[in-house]
Amino acid sequence: MDLSRVDFGDSGLLNALLSGRARHLREDRAFVIAGPLSSAVVRLFSITGTQEHFTFAESLGHALK
Repeated sequence: MDLSRVDFGDSGLLNALLSGRARHLREDRAFVIAGPLSSAVVRLFSITGTQEHFTFAESLGHALK
């Protein structure tokens, strides 16, 4: 999931990401969040304690490897 152009994230974004991750896990597929991430999006993961549930890549190119 390319979040490199996302400047704001709230519970709606987090819910969509968690749902997408769950679907990918059920289908045995990778779910990678590509950045670079804005400080607001980083803060969303940090405040909610969900960062450890995701795999992050510094760019979309790195995520696709």
